[in-house]
Amino acid sequence: MERASERPLRLLLVDDDPEEASRIEDLVRMAVPGPTEVYRLAWPGEVRHGPVGRDGDCILLRAQGPPERVMAEVARLVEELPEVAMVALVGRGEEAVGLEAVAHGAQDYLVREEVAA
Repeated sequence: MERASERPLRLLLVDDDPEEASRIEDLVRMAVPGPTEVYRLAWPGEVRHGPVGRDGDCILLRAQGPPERVMAEVARLVEELPEVAMVALVGRGEEAVGLEAVAHGAQDYLVREEVAA
């Protein structure tokens, strides 16, 4: 999906931990050149039913909980919002969950502890 250069990059950060979400948002703002809008959402349903879902450029989904539940959410979001890129955020030692998320349609995964400023 190509975006007009005058429109901000719209990231949908799905994470129910406010401290972790704040850290990730800060890293995104430092790493992404140009205007960026980060929308924090506590659960995946807010992406599908929220005001910015289809207008988002990328979903950053914190993969937490049972892997089968995470994969169901990844597959559901990919099916409902195929035009929005998705990156799974996994914890250290959970790389297999990240790879499985990619197999279910996510474009990539990042290990949260390895994302540094």
